[in-house]
Amino acid sequence: MRGIRSISALSASIVLLSLKPSFSEEKSFPLLANTELRISGGISAFWMQTLDRKENPSLYSVTDISAANLEISKPSSSTLPIGFALNVGRRAVPTVGIEYEPFVSESKFELQSAYITLDIDKLNIMAGKIPAIYGWESPFTYQNANIQRGLVWWAEFNSFFNGFRLTYSLLDTLKVIGGVNDWNTKDGKYALEFGISSRPLSNLLANFTLIYNNRNDKYPIRLYSLALSYSKGNTTITLNPDIITVPDSKTGTNGNGTGTGFGVALFISQKISENLSTGIRFEYVKADKKFDYYGIGKDNSAVTSTFTLKYSKSGFFIRGEASYVKTDKPTYERNKDTQFRLLAETGFVF
Repeated sequence: MRGIRSISALSASIVLLSLKPSFSEEKSFPLLANTELRISGGISAFWMQTLDRKENPSLYSVTDISAANLEISKPSSSTLPIGFALNVGRRAVPTVGIEYEPFVSESKFELQSAYITLDIDKLNIMAGKIPAIYGWESPFTYQNANIQRGLVWWAEFNSFFNGFRLTYSLLDTLKVIGGVNDWNTKDGKYALEFGISSRPLSNLLANFTLIYNNRNDKYPIRLYSLALSYSKGNTTITLNPDIITVPDSKTGTNGNGTGTGFGVALFISQKISENLSTGIRFEYVKADKKFDYYGIGKDNSAVTSTFTLKYSKSGFFIRGEASYVKTDKPTYERNKDTQFRLLAETGFVF
């Protein structure tokens, strides 16, 4: 079911190829087939209904553009080791357990990513507005097995940030990553990024990423993210745990002490036939008593389950989804601790 994930067309041809697999079964068809320059993208729209919610119908019955993006890219090659990617458009981020506001969440048409790459022997250098490599889910809905993102993704959130990344191939099956970026920073300070990507077997992938913010940053966060994926036949199973810690900081907003939150997501995806596939996601997340990055409230926990059925052919796709969230403490309107949604999405990827 899963090919190797790329956040963009260029990423599919350079180092990110082996770092992040994709739930998307859609392929990008280069419009300029006989040149190195590639044009790719997609457009999609979705409908979402949150059941048993009456206070604010505009938030609970939603129709919105889920993605509209265009990317121009050129992969590096043996003759010219310099590549680039430029992605413009908009993306919505419907997420289980998070109230959605149409045309607000990440909805502006803007520059999504813009970066250059340079290959020097076993070293790849990427600089600009670059894609994230942590976690498992992609920035655009049609790239994932589910329409909604999960709460583990919500805690990590940022899909693109400014900075640079160095990736060195120690072996054909092992890469080490280091970089500097502005992930979750608001006051000019930067975060350090470290990672390891390994494919010990052709059907087994392991990625570990650490994002280490400046202790005196306004948001002094540490993110530890692991993704383990195993494929056999038409089925892929992926485990994606993460830990978010906030260190004691004299100048940060969390200067009253340390805290730790954690979550884990299990993805099961299967290609039933040439055109039909399913995506299932189960999650458990636990927010700290002092802070919450999972969107469920401090000192709270949640379990989520999401089921998606998809039909696709020649770039066109249509799919339906049902999701359920149960929190330990009431989180939603009317003092509710549950959320149940039905969704549909259709679009075209080229």
